[in-house]
Formats: sequence, structure tokens, C-alpha cells
Amino acid sequence: MAREETYVLGHEAASDVMAQRDAAHFASFFTRYLSSGMRLLDCGCGPGTITVGLAESVAPGEVVGIDFAEEEVIRARTLARQRRVDNVRFDVGDATKLEFAESSFDAIFFHGVLCHLNQPITALREARRVAKPGAVIGAREPDARGNLIHPDTSPLARALELYETVRRRSGQDPWIGSKLRSLFDASGLSSVDLGASFECYADRASIESHFGSVLDAGVSPGFIALVEAEALCTRDEFMELVEGTRLWARADGSFFARAWCEAVGEVPA
Repeated sequence: MAREETYVLGHEAASDVMAQRDAAHFASFFTRYLSSGMRLLDCGCGPGTITVGLAESVAPGEVVGIDFAEEEVIRARTLARQRRVDNVRFDVGDATKLEFAESSFDAIFFHGVLCHLNQPITALREARRVAKPGAVIGAREPDARGNLIHPDTSPLARALELYETVRRRSGQDPWIGSKLRSLFDASGLSSVDLGASFECYADRASIESHFGSVLDAGVSPGFIALVEAEALCTRDEFMELVEGTRLWARADGSFFARAWCEAVGEVPA
């Protein structure tokens, strides 16, 4: 995929973050629309931790997870074998160019995928094309404007501002969550159900676990080069922010909550 359809911190860091997620906590807004026997597509499945939970929700129905990165597909296949979930398969695929026939799925799911695409509406229209009449399409996407940080003067706030700026200039949309209704409407979905929630990190262990791989990726030559290329700050200034964020993560009373918006739409019969 093009630069605007990749993770600006690098795929390994993104995969480590995604591996901490599961269907019970991150897809509960969608699983209530699922039933046994459905055929489901997970677009941008990453390491498959959410996908295998969705497969358990629709068993014995078939679930297909696709991701543009082959290493993620391999990781997801390994997880499915370990969990002994045999009604799911994983393939390399592009959410904007789905290789499935029309009316192939009863349910289609996106989690943290549309925000990384230059043309998210294309992915939603492709999902609608391969969905059956009456099928449900669900998406959960972040909106960085709703994030909560304590203390709000921490270096993390400035580091996240730089990260979101790089993403916006790359053609991605870290504020896409609150736009889901308009995107669903534009892709021809009806009966849209909307919601919002937070992903919270309120203790030292969870904060350090979550931000560890992200900070390691942040100091990679690739991301620092992007920051410098966009003239956002110097390498030394950025490294000060990273070190300050590490100290924030270890401090008592630190708190971070990421804002997510959720939408479920129905394909007209």
C-alpha cells in the first residue's frame, strides 16, 4: 500500500498494540448483531486477536480475516491454531479492493482501519458491495480530539500532537471517528447505530505496557525522519519528548484514555 495507507510508527509497533485487543472489549458494540451461522469478513484483521473472538460468536459460520501485511496474516493463523478456532481463515488482502463476489457476507467489520486509509469511503463501498442485502457493517475508529491525558501538560500530549500531525499530512485521518455517520450515509448504509467509548490506561503496568512499543517505534530513524522532514521539531527536541513520556508513564497518577467512535449500519434489502 501507499505511504498514506501504512502505520507511520511502523507495522511492528502497531501490531504489538493491536495484539492487546480482543472481541469481548473492543467489538462488543458489534457482536450483539451477530448470530450463529453468519459469514463474516474482518477487514484489516492485524494479528487476529479480535477476529478469533468474532469467529467464536458466529460459529459454525465462516470468518475471513484479511490484512495487507503477510506477517500479520501469519501471526493470526498461528493464534487461531493455538486457540483451536477452526472456522476462521486469514488471507493477505486490500480492504479497498476486496477479492470477493457481490453479496458474499452477512457481516463485515473494521477496527482502527479506516483512519489509516487515504480514501476510507472506498473501503466502505467495497464492504457494501460484498455484503448481502440486510447484512450489517460495523466500524470502530478513534478520534484523537477526544483523548484524555493526566496531567495534560505532560510531554505525551506534545508527542501525540506531533504524531497526529504527521498522520494528517500523510493523508490519514486521526479524527475520523466522529465522521463515521457521514461516511456510512455516503456509502449507502441505512439504520446506522452510533456510539462512543474509551480505551483506558489507569495504572502504571498498563500504561508502560501500552506505550512501551509505541515509544520504541517513535525513536526509530524512520519516524524521526518524518518529523524532521515535516519541520515539526528537531531530533533532539523529539528525543526530549520521548524521554519525558517515559517518565510520565512511570509516574504515580498518570492516566490516558483513547476516544473511540462506533457505528453499525445495515445494507438495504
